[in-house]
Amino acid sequence: MVDFHSDTVRDTILDYLPQGICIIQQDWTVEFWNQTLQDWTGLSKTTVEGKSLGEHFPHFTTSPYRARLQPLFSRTSSVIFSPPHHSQLFPALLPDGTPRRQHTVAQSIPSTQQGSRRIMFVVQDVSGLQRQIPQAEHLHDHAVQNPEEREKVKQELQDLSDRYRLATEAAQIGVWDWDSSTNKLRWNDQMFSVFAVDQQTFRETLDDWRRTVHPDDLHQAEVSLQNALSQKTGFHTEFRIIWPDQSIHHIQAHGIVIDDKQGNPRRMIGVNWDITEQRTAEREMAESESRFRLLADSAPVLIWIAGADNKWTYVNKTWLDFTGRTLEQELGSGWEDGIHHDDYEQCLHTYDFAFKQRTPFTIEYRLKHASGTYRWLINVGVPRY
Repeated sequence: MVDFHSDTVRDTILDYLPQGICIIQQDWTVEFWNQTLQDWTGLSKTTVEGKSLGEHFPHFTTSPYRARLQPLFSRTSSVIFSPPHHSQLFPALLPDGTPRRQHTVAQSIPSTQQGSRRIMFVVQDVSGLQRQIPQAEHLHDHAVQNPEEREKVKQELQDLSDRYRLATEAAQIGVWDWDSSTNKLRWNDQMFSVFAVDQQTFRETLDDWRRTVHPDDLHQAEVSLQNALSQKTGFHTEFRIIWPDQSIHHIQAHGIVIDDKQGNPRRMIGVNWDITEQRTAEREMAESESRFRLLADSAPVLIWIAGADNKWTYVNKTWLDFTGRTLEQELGSGWEDGIHHDDYEQCLHTYDFAFKQRTPFTIEYRLKHASGTYRWLINVGVPRY
């Protein structure tokens, strides 16, 4: 596996996204923990990376979470964890001490190890949106029941609206409100920006939205919308849209169903945000890994990479050709099997000491060749951060 700590794309994009990003390996070891999650949880990179995810978040070791997440290690798919049932997947507090409500997508992403995958968690803070919708509804109901306080409530609603607008604009989150009984669709200003739609041409119907969605994604997006409405569940999906300039953008959508006074589902209120950068970063990471493998496998030298736990996560084709062993045999601590018994203790002592100290090292030792003979090698290791 390519060492992501040296990957420029990851460092410059994923580490500074406003969303929390966590990547785990197939053994549930945390490979990457971005700055946002560090700020939210107070857990530093050095505290989390290289440790099992369950060490700091024990709920991930329970059957319900394992059952939902384990399949992502073997196929391209995603799992969504949303409020109210999964609002604290990575428990964190807001500055005022209240829980930070989260919308989390667990996405399967490629690994350079053939046939295996990793999981990337993308954590969106939806605390402000979750709080302000019921707050606005409460103020509205209060105004209806108390006409004499209408002006005061009107001002409070305006203040709330201003804060809501600033929050959504800062986070580049579009907000929509759809009345299914009248098919009236309302967007905030940010929605027009996210979807690149001219407000002058917007007719406030669901057809305005349909026209923007990529034809290959429209059916599934509509099915998700109707299922949420009929089953009174949350609306959580991802789809692509096409801008007027024909560029394609990836959209994450999240919504809630609101009943009328008779308890029938009538409205949906939700948020959309553009995750094109995230998807582009994932694609570039996969391409970066592919390029690395191509270059490494073509190199006339033996190349290996170890993870934060000092276990080997990758060896190139040249290494495998030299030893005559499979990738599975060499990974982890398997490579140690080829060290000559007279060199074994000194080799591992040097390796382990340098690894713990995070210092470069050079070892000379004999390694078993595919022919059965032992050949002298110079092994040079350099820590990557």
